[in-house]
Amino acid sequence: MTPGSLETRAPSPTSEAELVSTLRQIPGIQTPIPNELTPAIGYIRVSMAREEMISPELQRKAILEWAVRTKHIIVDWVEDPDKTGRNFKRRIMEAVARVEAGEVGVIAVWKYSRFGRSRYGQTVNLHRVEQAGGQLLSATEDIDARTATGRLQRGIIMEFNAYESDRAAEQWAETHEYRRSVGLPSGGRARFGYIWHPRKVPDGKGKWILQDERYEIGDTPEDKAEHEAIVEAYVGHAASRLPFGEIARRWKLAGWKTGLGTEWTPQAVAHYLDSGFAAGLLVVHRKDVHCPNRGQCNVSYNRAHREYIPGAHEAHITPEQWEDYEKTRERELANTAPKSVDSGYTFTGFTWCPHCRKREQVIHTGSKRKKDGTKSGTPKYWCTTRRADVNACVGGRIPLADLEQQGHEWIVKVADDIQRLALGMPVPELENDQDDTEEIRRRLEADVSRYTAAMERALVKQALDEDPAPADVHQAAMKKLKALRDQAQEELDKLPEPKITTDPVDFLPIILDLVDGWEEMTNQGRRGVLTALLRRVIIDVDSNVQWAPMWEPDPFPEEPEKGSRKGSRAQMRAATR
Repeated sequence: MTPGSLETRAPSPTSEAELVSTLRQIPGIQTPIPNELTPAIGYIRVSMAREEMISPELQRKAILEWAVRTKHIIVDWVEDPDKTGRNFKRRIMEAVARVEAGEVGVIAVWKYSRFGRSRYGQTVNLHRVEQAGGQLLSATEDIDARTATGRLQRGIIMEFNAYESDRAAEQWAETHEYRRSVGLPSGGRARFGYIWHPRKVPDGKGKWILQDERYEIGDTPEDKAEHEAIVEAYVGHAASRLPFGEIARRWKLAGWKTGLGTEWTPQAVAHYLDSGFAAGLLVVHRKDVHCPNRGQCNVSYNRAHREYIPGAHEAHITPEQWEDYEKTRERELANTAPKSVDSGYTFTGFTWCPHCRKREQVIHTGSKRKKDGTKSGTPKYWCTTRRADVNACVGGRIPLADLEQQGHEWIVKVADDIQRLALGMPVPELENDQDDTEEIRRRLEADVSRYTAAMERALVKQALDEDPAPADVHQAAMKKLKALRDQAQEELDKLPEPKITTDPVDFLPIILDLVDGWEEMTNQGRRGVLTALLRRVIIDVDSNVQWAPMWEPDPFPEEPEKGSRKGSRAQMRAATR
């Protein structure tokens, strides 16, 4: 090897300039003239599949060498580490957008497979690049896609890439199905509250020992503390007195991490508890629900597409505790809007205007955005209708701080009143108005049952009696009984649906927990508990506030409750006209 060759030069090039300088020494390579260089973006993707984990350094070096050979210059790099090519939810879309904006005309990749392996995604996004006058070029697949033959070659390569992706996906699907059939989760990894025994463990001598993969609940003091915390989380949240934010705070204080080794957040807690793993279950995609791409349907969050199957591991909680938790979660997800979950205010999502019956939102009046990104001014709950048009609604409003204070005072008073009610003391504020509808309902139901029983006895008597009544007398009696029964049933059907009566005393444990922890709890934690206590907070002019708890009739029964997804905005507007 000659002294000027690459193999004897050290160190290796670390930049494009050094590489160009080095390549000048290689016979047969002509260094491009700068004004003849075509700008390009270099795109690097490292797949999650082990066999495709070609290092970014190797991809970068191949693209740089290609750039020198073909008179291109890499003006920027876009990298997607550890990203699958089966979708285009990646930074490659930034490069496509820059080609469309006219910044560059070329996207350079190590191989076409780095661009993607989805048939639809490849076609759509390659079309976007070429429609903008750009090109997608491969550093290791020398194809001129400007010709018909080149486009055919590129199409064959891309189709084969998609085939390889489909084949790998089928193999993974079979592996996941097998794991679930033996009671294991589709992906083997550590799980909070369990000791994971993986399939392969090192023997300390450079080799591996194979064993049955399993998850066990440990018996050390630390394991027992985790067990108690998991049970407390399920039971507490099912009783609507322990929000996810409070659970996350407690688990972080205990020094615990998620199975992935990250800090606990409210979202991570919800994901863990919803998975059902601690209940001895595995979450899978429902076989009777069709998804165009089931592999991209995240059943951890898409509750409509998932179901649970028994796992082989031991459960931390009982089936009854899991059932109670699931009922609470179904109610929460039906009544809580996504935007109100992460809001920074205690009563967000509860506040309503009594005039237009629209929600009231927090507005920073006279506000200016400060350098730190926060707003100045006085935050107030304002009627959204009046905020948009002062002539459209009288509009209720109240300073946020005043509502927070009144809310705390109301909670304390209600807790005192309910405790007195539990002791048998009269509390007029908690006595609901009674009507005679339920008494009428009970009387009519008894009449229907009584007439039906009389008809049955008459039929039996007529059939078995040695001296039965004449046929015409029997038929007349049956006809009269039937008429009386039908009349009672008709009146019963006309009655309104029975009201669900709730005893305020049932809410006492939740309210006492809220009173005791009010100062320490975050706004999100308070709001999570209030969801089980409050229907609405109605704010009128002059800061008049009406509290509508769960044990009282809804003042706006035709409107969705706190943050409900039921009904579109158009439906809500129609209801207020």
